[in-house]
Amino acid sequence: MSLRKSINTKIILVQICLLLLGGSTFAAKGEVLDRVVAKVNDEIITLSGLEERLTAEVNRYRQAGMLDKLPKEGLEEMMLDRMVDEKLQIQDGKKLGMSVEEEQIMKALDDIKRSNKIDDYQLEEMLSKESTTMEQYKETIRKQILVSKVVGFQVKNRTKVSEKEVRDYFRKHRKDFSLSPKVKARHILFILDEGLTKEQKDQKKQTAAQVKQMLDNGEKFEELAKKYSEDVSASEGGDLGYLERGKMVIDLENVIFSLKAGEVSDLVRTPYGIHIVKVDAVKPGGTKPFEEVRPEIENVLKSKKFQTNYESYMRDLRKSAFIEKLLDGKKPPEKKRRSRLARRGPQKEKLPPLKNRKSSGVRPGKSSGSQKKKIDPDSIFAPLTVSVKGKSAAQHQVAEKVEKKSKPVSKSKSRFAKVQRELKRIKKMRDDNIISEADYQKKKKQLLSKL
Repeated sequence: MSLRKSINTKIILVQICLLLLGGSTFAAKGEVLDRVVAKVNDEIITLSGLEERLTAEVNRYRQAGMLDKLPKEGLEEMMLDRMVDEKLQIQDGKKLGMSVEEEQIMKALDDIKRSNKIDDYQLEEMLSKESTTMEQYKETIRKQILVSKVVGFQVKNRTKVSEKEVRDYFRKHRKDFSLSPKVKARHILFILDEGLTKEQKDQKKQTAAQVKQMLDNGEKFEELAKKYSEDVSASEGGDLGYLERGKMVIDLENVIFSLKAGEVSDLVRTPYGIHIVKVDAVKPGGTKPFEEVRPEIENVLKSKKFQTNYESYMRDLRKSAFIEKLLDGKKPPEKKRRSRLARRGPQKEKLPPLKNRKSSGVRPGKSSGSQKKKIDPDSIFAPLTVSVKGKSAAQHQVAEKVEKKSKPVSKSKSRFAKVQRELKRIKKMRDDNIISEADYQKKKKQLLSKL
């Protein structure tokens, strides 16, 4: 497995583990009947499916100790939008002929067991407590891997950073890469506690003056520090290491940074007592070398570009799809359904609409004149930030043919209504304990497969 594939697999595993270990992924059985909350082309999203994802999201925040960061309002709508996006991405992957091999799924399962130090039996037990079968869990893994592939394939080659952009950023943000001056110093400390008598304090002052005289006479600072210093650094010859401004008592700081390498200070009084300081070396401030900060700058620029390109890709998918959200049981006005996207503002690097995309003649993995540098973002969900290589001409033709399909007609809507009624019926049977949770999930899957 390549390094890129390995990284993407780890990203996926984080999300899968959260679903597995985040507590119950099923909402408590209530009296609300199951119903369709969204239609995405020829597929649907059910209320029970939305509840499962919401429960997993809440548990994810709880495990991270960030429950207070969870949005107080609009959580259902936010999660439904995410599920709609995932549906669109998976559908796009199917149009492109993408698939996930069984070997990849089993590899992901093995990694999950290894990272959580559990065996097959323990995994089965955990899934059973979540009222989830192994096949259902493997299907979750399959979808997440597919989403990773699709988003990567459609966005990655559009997220490039040129040498000029990196150097321009470095020039405009030099202060962000500045190096503070540093001084390597030693000190001898005579502690003046409040509990000391005047005679004891006078004695320490006298000793400090005598030690300073010894230093002036050429005795070694390190040896005198070991003998007289009352600081924990005494055994190291008073070594304080490299110091920066803003990290010590201001009176001591001013003295230390005024000395040159090899110089010894006079007696310095601070709230801690009396110090004698020696500077061993001085590192002047400056700016970090460009080559040292290049990777950091590239990551910043790639992250910004990737988010812009991803939003453009998703906007194109939504524009060419039939999407109907029924979260409140009613068809929302067109203006309201698009408000979330509108709030994101204009895109700085707009991608051409899917239906107008044409092959550039550049082979996948090769850069055109307007393209820049590769990216490998580290997340596939919430927010989705992954990447991949460009489409070939043949793949564009396949996508264009599929996109020319007409939207679902009344017959399709009738099928949706029939499925919705049947979903309500089997959920009521489960709530009345006529059928088990496992049977309910099986029947539900069979119903959805008919769409």
